[in-house]
Amino acid sequence: MRALIIGGVGGMGQGVARDLVKQDKVKQVILADLYPDPGRLSKKLRESDKTMLVKMDVNDHEAMVQAFKEMDVVINTAGPFYKTAVPVAKAAVAAKKTTSISVTIMKAPKSCLSRRLTSWQKMPVSLCSPAWDRIPALTMCW
Repeated sequence: MRALIIGGVGGMGQGVARDLVKQDKVKQVILADLYPDPGRLSKKLRESDKTMLVKMDVNDHEAMVQAFKEMDVVINTAGPFYKTAVPVAKAAVAAKKTTSISVTIMKAPKSCLSRRLTSWQKMPVSLCSPAWDRIPALTMCW
């Protein structure tokens, strides 16, 4: 399995990457970041044969679409989420036009609405926001 972590050089992204590189099923973890400085990575991730560092801007729609098509799993840890969630979600949808999408939207901490959208397949996307009226943060895997 190949995993792409957007915002992979940040603290949250590196935490996810450290967990992924431990798993036998994961063959490659690509850490995508606007500023892909290897000096910012933990020693364990720098030395891992499974990790690769690439430059990616969440505002470059076409680059994200192409990258998503080559991945088995995409995880967005780039912040701030109110700025990155929508461009990443749009790229995910464009990359998987012929698939089905499962969406969970949380408008308030204790309320949740789930929908199955049948025009897409195999791409669970979770849109969550603890803040009531803000743009939802995005977590996705497919």
